[in-house]
Amino acid sequence: MSASDAPLTFEKDIDGYLICLAQSERNPDMQGYAVRLSTFVTNVCIAILITWAEEEVRPSVSLILLQIYTILLCTAVAMVRHDLSVSDAHFALTLTVSPLALYFVYSTFRFIRRRPNHLYARLGKSKVIVALLIAILVIWWIVFDLMIYTVSDVFKGDDCKATLEGWLMYRIITSLFSLLFAAVFIPFLPIFWIIYFIRHFKDIKAEYRRHMEKPRNRWGTFGWIQQAWWSCKLFIVAQWDVIALSHRWLFFLLIFIWYISWGSSLLLWAVDASKWYHEVVVTNYEPWKDHVYNPPEDFDPLGYGQLLAVAVAIEPLWAVTRLTFIRRKEIKQWLLQYPKSVWHGIVFIFTGKKNPWKVILEKRLSDEPDYRNLFHPNVLEFGEIPVSSRREPRVYEEDWSDGKALPRSGSPKLEYYDPYAEAVRILPYDSKEKDVGSVSLHR
Repeated sequence: MSASDAPLTFEKDIDGYLICLAQSERNPDMQGYAVRLSTFVTNVCIAILITWAEEEVRPSVSLILLQIYTILLCTAVAMVRHDLSVSDAHFALTLTVSPLALYFVYSTFRFIRRRPNHLYARLGKSKVIVALLIAILVIWWIVFDLMIYTVSDVFKGDDCKATLEGWLMYRIITSLFSLLFAAVFIPFLPIFWIIYFIRHFKDIKAEYRRHMEKPRNRWGTFGWIQQAWWSCKLFIVAQWDVIALSHRWLFFLLIFIWYISWGSSLLLWAVDASKWYHEVVVTNYEPWKDHVYNPPEDFDPLGYGQLLAVAVAIEPLWAVTRLTFIRRKEIKQWLLQYPKSVWHGIVFIFTGKKNPWKVILEKRLSDEPDYRNLFHPNVLEFGEIPVSSRREPRVYEEDWSDGKALPRSGSPKLEYYDPYAEAVRILPYDSKEKDVGSVSLHR
C-alpha cells in the first residue's frame, strides 16, 4: 500500500464533526432516495417551465416555495421535539438551497433594486408577496444554519459539536463531493470565456465605451473612487453583454454545472446514503476500517413514504412533457439548425468570422426587443418574455386597488414584454436606437 492509499489518522478536533455526521441517523422520509430524486427532478422541470413556458410562472414559483417551506417547517417542528438528527438538519438545508431557490433570491434582490429581471416580469400581481416570502426564506436559512452549529442539544443521537477546524473540514469535504462530477465541465467555462474575450475584444471595448458615455453624478473630491468603481463594473458588464449574449451555450453550461453540483450534494448516485457514508469512513480512517455496515431493519427504497415522494414530481414532469409536445416544431427546427450553429461557432473561434455579436447589434438597431434576453421561449436564437396583458404590463408595479385576482379558469391573453426596457431607457444608446417596448404575441 502506498503512502497516498494509507488510511487517514483520526484527529477529533478536525475530523470529529465529519465522522459524527457520517455516522448520524438518517430519516428515510427526508433522505430517502425517492425524496432526493423527486426533489431534483421537480426543480429541473420547474426551471424549464419558468424559462420556456408561455404563461405566468406564479404556479411554478408557488410550488417550489411551498415545497421549501414545508421541509423547513417540518424540520423546525422535529427539532423542537428532539426528533431530528444533525445529518437530517444539514440535509434539509442542502435540499432547500437549490439552484432554483438561489435564482429566486437573486431575482428578488434585483426586484428590490428595481432592476429588470425575467422572473418578476412574469409573476402577475404576486410580486410583493413572493418577494416577502423569499426574503423570509433567506433569513430562515441563515438562522437555521447557525443553530445547527451552535445549539447541538436539540438533536437526537450523537452530540456532534463543531470546532472551527471541524467546520472547515466539513465544508471542504462536502464541496469536493458536490464537485465530484461537475469538475469535468468546470474548466470549459474559463477556457472558452478567455477565447471569446480575445475574439470579442473590440466588441467589448465598444460596448464598454457605450456604457461609460452615460452622464453620472460625481462625488466631488472622491470622484476618482467612483470612477474606478464604475470602470471595473462596466467593463465586466460589457464582457457579459457581449460574450454571454453572443454565446448563450456558456450561460446554460453554467446552469448545468450548478445543477450537477447540487445533484452530487444530494448523493443521487447512492440509493442508501448511510451505506455510502459508511464506506467513505471505513476507506479513509484507520479506526473504522474493520467496521461492518448493517442497514436499518426498516430500510426500503420503495416504501410507502418513498413512493409518496415520487408523486410530487408527476405534475411538473407532465407539464414539461406537454410543453415539449406543444413546441415540438420549434424543438425540431432547433435540432435541425444546431449543426450549422456549432459550425459557425467553430469558424468564429478559429477565424473571427461569423461573429454573432453583429447579429445582436443589428437587432438592437432594428428595434427588436429581444436581443438582451438570455431566457427565450422560442428555443432558437432569440425570443421574448410573455406576461399577462390583462392590463398594461409593468415589471415592478403592484396594483392592489381593484381587489381582483386572476381568473381561476382559462388563461389570460399574453403578450411579449422585454424586461430590459428600463435598462434601455437608463443606458446611453445611439440616437438611431429606439426605446424598447412590448409587441403582441403572434403565432
